[in-house]
Amino acid sequence: LVQDDKSRIWIGTNNGVACMDPSTGKIRRISIGACSSTDPIDIYSLLSVNNQIWMATSCGIRVISTATFKEVKPGGLPADIAAMQVNKLLLDKSRRIWFGTLENGVYLFDLKTKEVTNIFSSYDARYGLSNNSILSLFSSKAGEVWVGTWHGLNIYSDYSYKFPHFRNSGPQFLYSHNLIWSFTSL
Repeated sequence: LVQDDKSRIWIGTNNGVACMDPSTGKIRRISIGACSSTDPIDIYSLLSVNNQIWMATSCGIRVISTATFKEVKPGGLPADIAAMQVNKLLLDKSRRIWFGTLENGVYLFDLKTKEVTNIFSSYDARYGLSNNSILSLFSSKAGEVWVGTWHGLNIYSDYSYKFPHFRNSGPQFLYSHNLIWSFTSL
């Protein structure tokens, strides 16, 4: 769920996206292209930015204009990145969109310069992500970005340029017990 600039609630589902106007209670289903002729589009994460709704989907990034309710091209985003499965989206304090992908780590998309950076491939195993399958993203009040993966928790700061890893350890915690699905702020 995400709220747009007109206080409407956007709802991502396993069969596309809808928009609810809380003032009327009406829900409008929004038409977007399917992944294939037989598969519906799964929406994993939503982000409201610049009068657009950015969607992380099973077949890439999709963008809808909040003014027209029509799908638009994600301006400046290379086609190969726009087409890969993205699990999570995050807008950081520097106005960059973070794309947490299924198998390719994290990409940063600068909304001003349209520059794309692949964070995972920028670091070696010691300072890179603990895994390149991203399950969750969270931005702290201090501007650090927490990344939940299949193999634990990572934290990134523009000042340190590395990802310290945090994992549960001991015989009761295998890699399958280090999945970080979500974050919250206290």
